[in-house]
Amino acid sequence: MSSLHARVTDPDRGIDAELAVEAETVTAILGPNGAGKSTLLTTIAGLHHPPVAHIELGGRNLEGIPPHRRRVALLAQQPLLFPHMTVLENVAFAPRSAGASRSESRTIAAQWLEEVEATELAARKPHQISGGQAQRIAVARALAAGPELLLLDEPMAALDVAAAPALRSLLRRVLREAGETAILVTHDPLDALGLADRAIIVDNGRIVEDGSVHTVLSHPRSSFGARIAGVNICFGRVVEPGCLRTVTGQHVHGIAAEPLPTGSNAVAIFSPTAVAVYAQAPHGSPRNHFTVTVSGQEHRGSLIRITGQDSDEQPGLMADITPAAAAELDLAPGAEVQLVVKATETRIYPA
Repeated sequence: MSSLHARVTDPDRGIDAELAVEAETVTAILGPNGAGKSTLLTTIAGLHHPPVAHIELGGRNLEGIPPHRRRVALLAQQPLLFPHMTVLENVAFAPRSAGASRSESRTIAAQWLEEVEATELAARKPHQISGGQAQRIAVARALAAGPELLLLDEPMAALDVAAAPALRSLLRRVLREAGETAILVTHDPLDALGLADRAIIVDNGRIVEDGSVHTVLSHPRSSFGARIAGVNICFGRVVEPGCLRTVTGQHVHGIAAEPLPTGSNAVAIFSPTAVAVYAQAPHGSPRNHFTVTVSGQEHRGSLIRITGQDSDEQPGLMADITPAAAAELDLAPGAEVQLVVKATETRIYPA
């Protein structure tokens, strides 16, 4: 398997990013809509040609190499199976296009159908199988070509709630057993947790976070990272040990994960479950107290998540409270509430 290094600059799409993927690892790319995730994949695959696209795969410079000769397979949201071919013929098309003989291609296809537990579908046409089954066939076809790099562009996005976990489990097994080098674009942290070794957060065409999946999701450094991890994040500068000041002048106290120099950029992170909500300012002087305008609420299991309005400087804060507490507070969009969180429940990390 091969490692990847990519440098992509596309002023028209606001993208300026550089990433490296180690051989036999899976890297998840997460980010909001329009962040540039799919553009990175299509550039690596040779389907998009920005002004700057330096791609090296296994030491090979892919500049000027057409998509079908890059040894890169792209698996999209839709299976895109050939409707006039059987399942076996669809999978065999990949190795056949790579130069294998007809008989060898069918043998390889049969092996991959067995790998994805779809041997019994071999003689069927695409219209005779379900969406989840079709995506399994698309996985088999992508891997049957023997790619050096597999690109997965939200492969679970179009599947229903029953089919998505099954495909995720299949990909986990197949990617590990085959030792594939892969990049997975997703909105779902479950995909990153279940499939990836490393996570990258892309926002506005830039890589804003890069690390192990555990590190990125347990103490994120970006608004989007915090949102998908389900935690609150406050950005600021360290003013004293265990305290940062946000751009709005709010002081946030917490426990520093490591010594941080005064004036350095930092983030404070705390769980929505650690936040208490009041209609009026609480008595005393709690260490961390925020006045928030409610923008929405949603059920989260047995709790209700209250979300505050975003600002230009900070993402909206979240609090998880019981339905009884929500009813007592009589919350509605536009209501002003007080959020309180203890310093002992807050962690401060370098930004």
